[in-house]
Amino acid sequence: MKHTVLRHHELRKALLAQCQLSDTHPVHLQVPIAEPSDLILWLQAQPHRPRLFWTDRRREHRVAAAGEVRTWPDLASAQAAIKDCEPNLRVYGGWAFNPRRVSHQAPWQAWPTQHFFLPRWELRQTPENKRYLCLNLWGELSREAEINLALEQLVLPEHQEAPLSPSLMLEALHDTPNLQGWHSMLAQAKGHFESGHLQKLVLSKVSCSKVPGLNLHLMQRLLDRQRQAYHFWFEPFENSVLWGASPERLYTREGRIVKTEALAGTRPCPENPDQALAYRDALLHSPKEQQENERVQEHIEKRLGPLSSSFWMEPLTVIQAGPVQHLYRQIKAEIHPDIQDVQLVKTLHPTPAVSGYPSHLAIDALEAIEPQDRGWYTGALGWLSSAAAEWTVVLRVALWQEECMYFYTGAGIMPDSDPDAEWEELEAKLLSLKTLFY
Repeated sequence: MKHTVLRHHELRKALLAQCQLSDTHPVHLQVPIAEPSDLILWLQAQPHRPRLFWTDRRREHRVAAAGEVRTWPDLASAQAAIKDCEPNLRVYGGWAFNPRRVSHQAPWQAWPTQHFFLPRWELRQTPENKRYLCLNLWGELSREAEINLALEQLVLPEHQEAPLSPSLMLEALHDTPNLQGWHSMLAQAKGHFESGHLQKLVLSKVSCSKVPGLNLHLMQRLLDRQRQAYHFWFEPFENSVLWGASPERLYTREGRIVKTEALAGTRPCPENPDQALAYRDALLHSPKEQQENERVQEHIEKRLGPLSSSFWMEPLTVIQAGPVQHLYRQIKAEIHPDIQDVQLVKTLHPTPAVSGYPSHLAIDALEAIEPQDRGWYTGALGWLSSAAAEWTVVLRVALWQEECMYFYTGAGIMPDSDPDAEWEELEAKLLSLKTLFY
């Protein structure tokens, strides 16, 4: 298909040529486009919410999405609605750490526990650096009327100029818990360990600062760091943004092939190569860190194995995630034909890497120990189609809400964990986002 310049009249003609005007079923249309077509600047220009920017971990597949055609309150409803749709039609969204718990605590009180939407417009970029402007139609109006309505909602930016990103007064950061509270939380966690019920617990903190304004240029600064991470910006409504760069995949599915991973165990990753290598060697030989990773691996094997006709694990290695590095083991499975994504999500989330082990007991302990509401931190974000899915765990993340920035970090606690060392791990993880504001 010939590449075209972004113009409303040309788009209308190209879109109408791709569809049967008498059709009423949901359809996904794509128009190849030429430069300039920066995804972040295009998304910054779109006036309608929700707005979403998302990349896979290698940053090869990118999407910017704006507006909505349909929304669903849970994954089961979304999957049922698109089960017979073409594979290119994707639903985006995610869920909170505990989607069964409605949050009444700031800053999450306005956020639903789950949210999924079919965007009106998407700008997609492929690994070959090709870009496609995509339109989703549901079929309640005539094809021509729905395309005309969608074009009225589309803004085509004429100038590719990035606005300045805000500054952050780092001295204003307020931690919940503070260091003293952190020591108290670990003491409570060790009480659970001594009872013999828990083997691992993942505790978190939130660091807050006033930030008057926010724009998508911040995502470009994050991408410029070239980290191997899922990058995301999710803006479900005005003045509320969940953004970050997560190193962890919940799972990807292509047909019946599922890929997931055990990502747990952390050491710093300094810019000095010799120091980074020394920390890597220490990570690979640390009994505490290996036990952390093994708990995640055992959980996945125990839960995913019964849903699969085949199951295999890659050797243990190390993956870098900005200023830290983690133990990493990829896990693959071929699931039975009748297994749906709803079952996979219930099986895999939350993993011991974000809750603890055993996971169901860890969630109960976290309810009692953590003073803050996690909201969507350690939940999941991604997309689903009739043929595939990909979800990232919401880590290395911040929520901007009501002119405040909330940075979320966590650390896996084992019976022999040192509170001060674990606090240092939280601070190292915080650097992955905090330094963007320098």
